[in-house]
Amino acid sequence: MKLIMKRHFSLLLIFLISVFTIISCSVNPEIDQSENTEGEVMSVLNDLGDGTFEYKLTNLNEKEITFYFTSGQRFDYSVKTKDGKELFLFSSVASFIQETGKETLKQGEELAYTIDLKDLHLDKGEYILEVWLTSTEEEDCRIAMDYNVY
Repeated sequence: MKLIMKRHFSLLLIFLISVFTIISCSVNPEIDQSENTEGEVMSVLNDLGDGTFEYKLTNLNEKEITFYFTSGQRFDYSVKTKDGKELFLFSSVASFIQETGKETLKQGEELAYTIDLKDLHLDKGEYILEVWLTSTEEEDCRIAMDYNVY
C-alpha cells in the first residue's frame, strides 16, 4: 500500500512540476543593468464564463520585475480555429496611445487583464484563445486554452 501511495505521490509531483513549467515564463527583473538575472513570472488564463476571460501574470521572483511597453497596449490576443486559422486578432481592431510605458511587479504582485469575446459572435464550435504580453522583453508570457462555444 505504501508503494502505491509513493508512486501516486511521485506521479502527482511530476504532473505539478510539468504544469508549472508550462505556465511560467522568464523575464529580466529590473535590477542593476549590468546583471543578467532571470526572474520568474507565472501566466494564467482563467475562463470566467459567458465569453469572459482573465489573463493574469504573477511575479514569483524575489525582486521587482518591470515590463516595458512601446505603446498603451499591454497585452494582445487571438482567437483561432482548432486547425490554427486566425479568426480575430485584438490589436488589429483596437487603437492604443502611442506613448511608452511600464508596469512594475513586486514579489507576489499580479497584473490582471479582462478579455471579452462575447462581441465576436462566434459560431458554435471549438476555438483556441491565445494571449500574450506586448512588452519589449524577450519572453512574452504567452498562454493558450481551448474555448468551446455551445
